[in-house]
Amino acid sequence: MSLDYATLWKSWDPWAHIPEQYNLGVALTAGNVAQGRGDKPALCWSNHEGATRTLAYRELDRLSDRLAV
Repeated sequence: MSLDYATLWKSWDPWAHIPEQYNLGVALTAGNVAQGRGDKPALCWSNHEGATRTLAYRELDRLSDRLAV
């Protein structure tokens, strides 16, 4: 059985289930802080020279709030 991809693409809406007032920043950072994961690593960065930085959910939430203002 094969799929008719042309028909599928015409009818598929991947964004249909996302609420109109959805805030990705709140869901990804504040939501994790509220669930007790504020001190857990949220973002780990490194470059080719070996420099690294890790941001916890709480810090990332604070920085994203600051950016949003």
